[in-house]
Amino acid sequence: MLIGEVAAATGFSADTLRYYEKMRLLPRAARNPAGRRTYDRDDLSRLAFIRRAEHMHFSLDEIKALLQLRQSDGAVRHQALKLAEQKLGTIEQTLADLQQLHAELEVLVHRCRGASGAACPIIENLDEPKRDPLVRRSTGDSSAPDRRRARPIPPKHRTPT
Repeated sequence: MLIGEVAAATGFSADTLRYYEKMRLLPRAARNPAGRRTYDRDDLSRLAFIRRAEHMHFSLDEIKALLQLRQSDGAVRHQALKLAEQKLGTIEQTLADLQQLHAELEVLVHRCRGASGAACPIIENLDEPKRDPLVRRSTGDSSAPDRRRARPIPPKHRTPT
């Protein structure tokens, strides 16, 4: 299959396929006599693996490690388990952060609906950095979450720039 056909079949853009090759997530593509990239069933299987790993929010580095484990002849369960447990911890932290954000926004929406006059509790809250639960205060307040542990949720797949 040519790169355009693979892109259409997998949902990855041609640029993403070239990027994955450059990052060594995909092996160097074979070339036809015209010099165009060609892909086989193994490549399509690898891309399906990458797609599922991205859906689970594994980073490209983590996916690369999982792909290496996939090709390994040895016992890989412990290493794969370690990567999955780390990802699960990150997701649990993200969920906790989102639950806290949900609760805070719920309170602000309730206050805004009950407010009278021109005052806006949402705008007032956003104007006061001391109320920002996502910024650790220098006063040693440990009630704010440590954002260094949580990672932003990446898009399902990125197209390189």
